Amino acid sequence: ASSLNGLSDVLIDGTSNYFVNIPAGLSGSPANNLVIGNNTGNSLTSGFSNILLGASAGASITSGEENVIIGDTAGDALVLTDRNTIIGNNAASEVTSCQHLLALGNNAARNMTSNSSYNIALGEDTNTITSGSGRNICIGHRVLRTASSAQFNTCVGVFAGTAMSTGSNNALFGYYAGIAARGDNNVLLGYEAGATGTNDLTTGDNNVVIGAGSEVSAATVSNEVNIYNGSVTARFQGAAAAWSFVSDARDKKDIEDLELGLDFVNKLKPRKFKWDLRNSNVDKNKEASGFIAQEVKEVLDEIENDYTGIVDTNNPDQYTVSQANIIPMLVNAIKELKQEINDLKCKTCQ
Repeated sequence: ASSLNGLSDVLIDGTSNYFVNIPAGLSGSPANNLVIGNNTGNSLTSGFSNILLGASAGASITSGEENVIIGDTAGDALVLTDRNTIIGNNAASEVTSCQHLLALGNNAARNMTSNSSYNIALGEDTNTITSGSGRNICIGHRVLRTASSAQFNTCVGVFAGTAMSTGSNNALFGYYAGIAARGDNNVLLGYEAGATGTNDLTTGDNNVVIGAGSEVSAATVSNEVNIYNGSVTARFQGAAAAWSFVSDARDKKDIEDLELGLDFVNKLKPRKFKWDLRNSNVDKNKEASGFIAQEVKEVLDEIENDYTGIVDTNNPDQYTVSQANIIPMLVNAIKELKQEINDLKCKTCQ
């Protein structure tokens, strides 16, 4: 043994161990370990290629290999463990047995007790209370903080899934995204996605929620798709054949009858064509039917109506047509035709 600043550093049995503050309970034949700190690696007997730095870091490890544990009490309850990277004060401090855990941040994965292998916890207080959870990827402050039996989840963003207790195969991305989600197979993307304080998603399964501030229709709903752009929600539920959109009278004003009808429809030119996309060969030469954006725009320009939202010219290189926006005009046209038919019937009856 030699002296380093009043502390003991030793080379034990020629096995390339380097200790500063020799653990009191050191015995056996550990090899190729770097151990620095009071009570650090205190139970190490046969582990090798470990780096343990910080007071009580890895204090309970008896046999383990290729672990990197840095921070006061980091991984101090681990006994049998391999190939973990744990960095931060109290990080994974309650974990007793695991492999391939990556925990980075103060208290990261702190209270995991079992089945914590193959988890990634990056951030302070992230993925901290778990007993039967595994294979989760958690990045951000207090992410997936209270999970008890959550597995195969990917949660990224401050407080993402922070109150999730159970749930599997979920993907949560964004600040507060899915904060209370406890179901399975959900995808929530965006700031407060599915967690705005109104109908926060809880036990629903198989939902897709996209957009900052996007909401689901009910807290326990399943099999629903919601896309929110800051003002309008597009929703698709279950086995429905079409999207639904916000149309509540309470969200509208200055309501009046639409004047466009049969005359407008008569000016439209339904076309048959073959696709020939300029930037792609997808569906090249495939036959289809529909409208030509420029032709519909000509009709709209002629009647000087730009409120219909049928043609979008925001991208000057590629116009788009919303065929669903033609439906109100079609309804008006049918009503006008029905009135003409009724008038003819009346004349016949006279």
